Amino acid sequence: MINYAMAHQNQYMTVDDLKNTIQEMLVNNRENGKENKSKKRSIIKWFKHTINSTEDSMFYGVWIFSMVPLIMIEHSIYKLVNWGSKQAALFTILIVAFALVFIVYFCHMYKLLNESVESAKSYKTWILDFDYYSNGRKNFSYYDININHGVLSLKQNTAGVITVTTIGNQYLMIKIKRSDGRFNWEFPRGFVEPDEIDGSVVNYSAAAKRELKEELNVNLSTVIKTIDLGEVEPDSGLIKSSIHVVRVELSELKEIKLQSSEKIVEYRLMNEASLTNEVKKRTIIDGFTLSAITLSRNIK
Repeated sequence: MINYAMAHQNQYMTVDDLKNTIQEMLVNNRENGKENKSKKRSIIKWFKHTINSTEDSMFYGVWIFSMVPLIMIEHSIYKLVNWGSKQAALFTILIVAFALVFIVYFCHMYKLLNESVESAKSYKTWILDFDYYSNGRKNFSYYDININHGVLSLKQNTAGVITVTTIGNQYLMIKIKRSDGRFNWEFPRGFVEPDEIDGSVVNYSAAAKRELKEELNVNLSTVIKTIDLGEVEPDSGLIKSSIHVVRVELSELKEIKLQSSEKIVEYRLMNEASLTNEVKKRTIIDGFTLSAITLSRNIK
């Protein structure tokens, strides 16, 4: 996947684009792997499958070359043996032993490789995360981090948008898994992209519609209108940022597809009563979403 990303780097305008693409490839590969395990393959198809990537080809190449010492040992033994009636049996035993060692070695290395791959999937790689975490650096793309007399502050370098989507008298909500492992009901939100900023003017409406397209595959032809409801501060004592709430009114929902790479697992339409009930039950606790609900109800 890293090779693919490097070869197609011109297709990615932001690190977020690259992150989403690689994560979607991981999800697709995992699903394809499950399907392939359930299918029986012929030996030829299995062989083609095992060498369908550079990494696999390198593994098998190292595996084959690692047999060279074993072949040399067997050849030496063959030359030292005086052939007779028993020698043929001895050589046959050696061949079988060689084959067993070969198979055991292969199985062991293959197991180690799979364990390493599975372990690696649980870690974030630099190519995905260098734009999100400081890794010891004070400055990176989305935020500038400052510590003054032990007090941490963040300056957000890009604008953000919270998308309050309505269809008639219902709100479109998403269920998303956050970094703490908790599933939250929220409004879609994200950073504004560079092409949505013209000088000091930010096109929050365009950003809101893009978020809907990315996270839910909303058909933008169903957008009736957008309204900028104003600005909110996620944490006035910690983060200096510009986050706008944008209301997007849709005529209908078409071809909804959840963005799995962002760990969105469900969507739901809620009316005012349902929304209030979910807030009371503490199933909606996200500060951005609670602020957006308040703005949406007070600005017509």
